[in-house]
Amino acid sequence: IAISSVLSIASSAVLMTDTFYVLHFGPVYGGVLLGLATFLSMRACERHQLRRSAAINAALLLLTAYLVFHTGEAQFGGDNVPDTIDEGLYFNEQNTLVKNIASHWPEATRTYSPQHGATSWLPTGDA
Repeated sequence: IAISSVLSIASSAVLMTDTFYVLHFGPVYGGVLLGLATFLSMRACERHQLRRSAAINAALLLLTAYLVFHTGEAQFGGDNVPDTIDEGLYFNEQNTLVKNIASHWPEATRTYSPQHGATSWLPTGDA
């Protein structure tokens, strides 16, 4: 119970503050999940007298509050992320090995886009 309560709060805090997740889905889902995980985790910690887990959960909540409000106003995720990155293979043209591989590799099979299975909320598809 102790480790699951800590992991549930930590994972929902990541969802609420992750820039790419927030850009795609908004902060509401992560915030609701954080609130629910906090309520259930603290209730379980109280019921089973898990004082150390409750303290870790409180520290995670303070860290989350800092990440959201450190600029003086609520900010979910960062603001310095490009909306899109052009599709294609990025490499150094002077690297002859990679240039040779790229010349033999059809562009249709190396394009990573949402149409080819890329994760839609990450501009790099999967990074």
